[in-house]
This record gives sequence, C-alpha cells and structure tokens, in this order.
Amino acid sequence: MKIIEFAEYIWSDKQSRYILLKEKSINWTGRVALAKGASSTQEQLQASQAAFYNTITQDYNTQFGKQSAILGTLTSALAPALAAGPNQMGYSSAQLQNLNSQAVQGTGQNYAAASKALREQQASTGGGNVAIGSGVQSQQQAQLASSAANMASGEEMGIQSAGYAQGQSNYNNALSGMAGVAGMYNPTGYSNSANSAGQGADTEANAVQQANQEGMNDLMGLATGAMGGLGSVFEGKCWIAAEIFGGWKDPRTILVRKWLDKEFSKHWYGRQFNRWYSRHGRKVAKQIKTNRLERWAFQKLFEWFLSQASGEKEGVCP
Repeated sequence: MKIIEFAEYIWSDKQSRYILLKEKSINWTGRVALAKGASSTQEQLQASQAAFYNTITQDYNTQFGKQSAILGTLTSALAPALAAGPNQMGYSSAQLQNLNSQAVQGTGQNYAAASKALREQQASTGGGNVAIGSGVQSQQQAQLASSAANMASGEEMGIQSAGYAQGQSNYNNALSGMAGVAGMYNPTGYSNSANSAGQGADTEANAVQQANQEGMNDLMGLATGAMGGLGSVFEGKCWIAAEIFGGWKDPRTILVRKWLDKEFSKHWYGRQFNRWYSRHGRKVAKQIKTNRLERWAFQKLFEWFLSQASGEKEGVCP
C-alpha cells in the first residue's frame, strides 16, 4: 500500500487543475488499523431492538382494542344498575307481579282450607247437638278472613322489602364491577413492555451512533495528519481573493488564503465559511466580474480578511 508522506501541488489556470510538483511516499506492507464505526453485531442488535419495539407497539394497539371492546360490553351491562341508584327495585315488574300473585294465591288457598275447617268445627260442637248462633259463626269467619288478609299484606310487604334489598345488592355489585373494569382498562402495565423495548432500541441506536462517530474521528485524525504533508487546503483555491486582489500570485491573495486555512478555520464559523468557499468560490469569482454590487460586498469582506491576516487592529466584518 502506497502512503504519501509529502505532496506539493500548484493550481494551473491554463489547465484548470492541480499539477503535482513534488511527492514523497513509501510502500507500506505492515498492519493497518481500520478506522471503523459500529460492528455488524451492534448494527444487527440495534435493528433487532427496533423491530421488537415496533412489534410490541403493534401488539399493544391490538390488545388495547380487544380490551376496549370487551370492557365496553361490561360497562354497558353494569351502567343501568348504577344509574338506578342504591334505592332501586331489584325485581323486574314481571318478577314482582309473579311473586305477589303467588303470595295471594297461597294465602287464598290457606284461607279456604282454614274456613272449611272452621265450619266443620262449628258444626261438630257439642257432638252436633249444640247450636252456635249465626252471629258467632260470622264473627269467627270474619276473624279468619282478617287474618288471611293480614297474612297476604305481610307477604306482599316482605316481597317489596326483599326486592329493594336485591336492588341495593345489584347496585353494590355493579359498583364493584365497574371499579374492576376501570382497573382492567388501565393500559400502563401492558405499555411498560413497549417502553422498555423503546428504551433498549434507543440505547443501542446511540451506541451505534457513538461507535460510528468514533470511527469518523479516527478517520478525520488520519486525514488531518495526511493533510499536514499535502500543504494548504486552500493552496491555489482562493478564487475570490485572486479576482479582487489582482491574481493568484499577488501577496495579498496568498496572505488571505493562508489565514483562511489556518487561523480562521480554528473557529466554527470559519470552518463553515471555508466549506462554502470550497463549493461556491469559483462560481462567485466569475459572477463578481460583472456584478458591481456583489463585487463591492465581497471586496469589503476580503479586505477585512486581509486586515486580520496582516495583523492589523481587529475590526468588525462589514
């Protein structure tokens, strides 16, 4: 492998290219350290983490949709009991009517049997030889009927009480069920897996980026060392200065070119300008040949560059 230790180029206006003047190189046969970033294993792990995060997120959305459908059905079933409040009737109108009918029918049957037994008893009093006045018999039958009516009323009240007790039980059960639904509806527990997967993917992505940056730094270090033997980055490339100051070999052009490459490039804004200059300097130098306003602006700028390069009192860039 050929390693160039020193090279000197000069710009040729005639040929519009750099011409090699001197070069010193060696043929390297030893080991070479690669200025490399993240390993393939790191990149595969990062891709796997990202894919896992996407899968978990999709599963979470699907699971949450299913839970919403199920819990929505439960909510619809429990909401009426909650809306009716704790003093609701626990029986439906049909159930209440049926229970009351059963109570009345049972009381009527009991009353009929008791009335028959009373008449038989009245008839057999004294062996059947003692007559009981009709008024007494009527009074006894009335008392029996009153007892039957009281029994029927008591049973109906018992049914009402049992119905309201059932209603309160329904309300409490619905309240407890809705609390359970609210707890099940909380997506935080399931989303923890997605959050963990996202954090893992982000951590691995940062590791890959850091490794790549370190590789780039190593590469830039090698390039910087190599550039030390290649001469100035702006060697022969100060097109605007050459146009303003009257040529490539003008001392002012050479002085500004070296200052831009060395002192000015120590600042971030200097490096930004130099990158712009490398890309657009040739085009701008042609434009200011005919554009007087643009030429005036760049002349002020490069005169300020010249003042800085000459070591004059620091001024403000116009």
